[in-house]
Amino acid sequence: MDLKIKQAYQEKIDKMRWSFSRINSFEHGCQFCWFQNYLIKERGEGNAFSDYGSLMHDILERYFKGELMSWELEDEFSDGFFEKVGEFPYNKYVDLRVSYYNQGIKYLQEFDGFPDYEILEIEPDINVNIGGYEFIGFIDLLVRNKKNGKLIV
Repeated sequence: MDLKIKQAYQEKIDKMRWSFSRINSFEHGCQFCWFQNYLIKERGEGNAFSDYGSLMHDILERYFKGELMSWELEDEFSDGFFEKVGEFPYNKYVDLRVSYYNQGIKYLQEFDGFPDYEILEIEPDINVNIGGYEFIGFIDLLVRNKKNGKLIV
């Protein structure tokens, strides 16, 4: 690789804000995909599984922020599922689209929040400097167990 190109990417890496997903995708994923995603900013396409996870995450986050009521969760999921979730791959044993949809509906019908926990923070970001490198992390939900006072991330 040309020295100037290598130095340019090294500068990007040195100035990068690191996160668990960046480190994990480099260490346990495809390093070329990491290069495309984080250095040259060519993001790959999502898939039905990532679409589904993002939809469910968004619905629960909005519920805990008070933007959705419990009786709205099922309709929000149903609408979002058909608008935002792409095509699942073929599976000869089960129709994954039907299976994921039914499981999501069942989960949200039975969901009662977390009555044994006090919600402390929703989606706070954590910023730290370690060895001159900036790190950022995002906590989906920070709760305290009402019985023993322990914090759970």
